[in-house]
Amino acid sequence: MEKRLRILFLGSERLETDSAGLFRGFRRLGHLVRLVSEEKYIPEVNRSFALKIMRKIVRPLFAKEYNLRILREAEIFKPNLCVVFKGNMVMPDTLVSLKNNGCIVVNFYPDVSFFTHGPYIPKCIPLYHFVFSTKSFHLRMVPELFGQKNIAFLPHGFDPEVHKPWNPTEKDMKIFGADVAFIGSWSPKKERLLSKVAKFASKKGLVLKIWGNRWHNASDPTLKPYIMGMPLEGDLYALGINCVKIVLGLLLEAVGEFPGDKITSRTFNIPGSGGFMLHERTNEVLSFFEEWKEIACFGDEDELIDKINYYLLHDEEREKIQQAGHARALREHTWVKRAEEIIEQLYNLDFL
Repeated sequence: MEKRLRILFLGSERLETDSAGLFRGFRRLGHLVRLVSEEKYIPEVNRSFALKIMRKIVRPLFAKEYNLRILREAEIFKPNLCVVFKGNMVMPDTLVSLKNNGCIVVNFYPDVSFFTHGPYIPKCIPLYHFVFSTKSFHLRMVPELFGQKNIAFLPHGFDPEVHKPWNPTEKDMKIFGADVAFIGSWSPKKERLLSKVAKFASKKGLVLKIWGNRWHNASDPTLKPYIMGMPLEGDLYALGINCVKIVLGLLLEAVGEFPGDKITSRTFNIPGSGGFMLHERTNEVLSFFEEWKEIACFGDEDELIDKINYYLLHDEEREKIQQAGHARALREHTWVKRAEEIIEQLYNLDFL
């Protein structure tokens, strides 16, 4: 094993977030990790319009205070490595200061666009020693957009402390139980696919549940009875997965100049939690799980309905796939594995 590193980690500390999962991954490898959470300096506002406006006005002040804290922590901690998870509020001058003091700075970027999360990310991407992205198409786009050539594809992982099998109670099943469920945010493509599932569920008398943000945007009235009106996060996310026979892995479509997703965090969270996953078929998902043995896949609306119908009628086969998918996730797709890959890559390139 490599020497113990002193890692300054910049990101969210909320238990259910991917950021916290990666942070804990580095800690479980035995490295000394100090997390500076932006949430302590920049309050998150999701609902009130007035509070959103206020947050936007004071955001630069919050960001300045956050970056001063990062530099104070670095002065005392003296990290070898700074890992920035996304980095909405990390300023360019902060990265320059860290680099000037001999710290290797890398970014783990989990989103599609670099331009929808404020002004700092586009300015910072060229400054990192290395960028790890969960989007394979970024390997082509990032050098073109930012001149940053040190970039590698690294998929999401899952945290077994959060995403794990549960034994649902009768009460749990009344709340979360379903034949089919989707847990994720609305998009036009997801609405189109789920409208097809809703019509099939209505015809067959199946229980369908849709959990997630922005489903009030759905225009198809067929979906309304199935929209639960809130997201599932953390323990409830994993519990919800374990109350459902088939959990759908639907992907975001293309956004502007950015192609659609090929995998996403739920690609690993669903099998990691012990759920049966029916995922859109892409080359990327098939590089991480074996179709028919560890997950099920579909290519279009008709195949989606056919697969739902088939696996609801074949409990034993579904449960066998479910168990194999969970075992594969535990072997290869935890956040500890992703943290190992980051460290290994940096050592191989002589950054560390």
